[in-house]
Amino acid sequence: TDHPDLQDALWCMEPRIFSIEKSKTGKRKYMVGHLGRFLDYYWRKSDPNQRHIYELIREKTPCRLFFDLEFSKEANPSINDEECQELMDEFMTELINEFE
Repeated sequence: TDHPDLQDALWCMEPRIFSIEKSKTGKRKYMVGHLGRFLDYYWRKSDPNQRHIYELIREKTPCRLFFDLEFSKEANPSINDEECQELMDEFMTELINEFE
């Protein structure tokens, strides 16, 4: 975002809270730290196959909208990446128009 207040809030040194899945039974481990330290852990120290980590976003805290979109290419052979991107762009345009 270009809004200075939001930019400062998103990249501030205020600690953030992250939840890490420890098992399929719902057990979690919590990690608190600023974004830079978390990203260092995530990219350099965590197992890429075990990156099931979520940020707990506190009330009234600025955040970014994030879509974790995946699809099986084997199960959807008629769908391609470009078509998915176009559909996502159309959806976002409709969503933005709805809130304006």
